[in-house]
Amino acid sequence: MVHLTEEDPMDYDVTLTELAAQPAAVVHGEVDMGTVGPFIGQALEKVTAALSHSGTFPVGPPFARYDMVGDRFAIDAGFPCGSPSLDGDGDGVRMITLPGGLAATTTHAGPFDQVGGAYRALERWMRDNGYEPAGGPWETYLDGPEAARPRTVVTWPCEGRG
Repeated sequence: MVHLTEEDPMDYDVTLTELAAQPAAVVHGEVDMGTVGPFIGQALEKVTAALSHSGTFPVGPPFARYDMVGDRFAIDAGFPCGSPSLDGDGDGVRMITLPGGLAATTTHAGPFDQVGGAYRALERWMRDNGYEPAGGPWETYLDGPEAARPRTVVTWPCEGRG
């Protein structure tokens, strides 16, 4: 259990897990903070349509992987899927592979704009337990924005310090 601070009082259970590499269909974009939510919604609609058109279906809930590019977010948003390829471009939809290997995970329950506490908990857990990041993290959305306390799983690939 990781407890952060009085300012960020949520407790987070962190789990170390071994992930298999996972094909995923995504839409990539670079957006400002204020347009992250609408971008993800539109990206998930495009991915759903492309998967349906190709006869492929998601094998898990939607996710988004973020990286900072200057003052904007570079986002891959989509779904894990069983097929490693799609027919055609599908309105900007492309295939990626979420990495396999060790990852630290935790679940945030609450508003999406407060998920930063989960990232801080994972950073602290890795530092305190001899691990370091080994790639970019991603968020998996177990509930939609209409849920009273939406659950977001944050997954961060990591490796032990040598």
